Amino acid sequence: MTVELAHPGDEPYDPEDEIAAKREALMARRTKVMFLRNAGATWGTIAEETGVSEATVRNDYRVV
Repeated sequence: MTVELAHPGDEPYDPEDEIAAKREALMARRTKVMFLRNAGATWGTIAEETGVSEATVRNDYRVV
């Protein structure tokens, strides 16, 4: 059994914080996709820039 010791000032672990962080990162990526595409970047260039597949980039653009 492993016990994590809290350091002074550390907040207790909250899974909701992790979910919120993932949603924020997703929205940031989708916003970047939108701006790059509107600036004329190709799907391939956007995929390389964001580190995801072209299919994901297209889906992100469609959602935003």
